[in-house]
Amino acid sequence: MSRFRTDSNGATAIEYGLIAALTFLTFVGALRLYGERMNVMYEFIGSKISNVTS
Repeated sequence: MSRFRTDSNGATAIEYGLIAALTFLTFVGALRLYGERMNVMYEFIGSKISNVTS
């Protein structure tokens, strides 16, 4: 039983899992934010090109 108290491998794995999850959520949030902005930019460029070619 004392061996399990001093073993920290499980805790380390959980910490790495939490860090990976936080990194993933940050990445997804950034993609969503910049994805929407890029969509607006491409719609603006497309409308300007459409106005010029019409």
